[in-house]
Amino acid sequence: MDSVKFFSIKCLKSYKNEQEHKKNFLLVQAGLKAWYFRNCH
Repeated sequence: MDSVKFFSIKCLKSYKNEQEHKKNFLLVQAGLKAWYFRNCH
């Protein structure tokens, strides 16, 4: 039981981290696009 609990907590944490990474990635992408349009157009 403990190992299952530990595993699910681990999964939840990695899932949360993945969501954070996705959010950060999208923010960075949006920032790069804005910078590109300001400087190249």
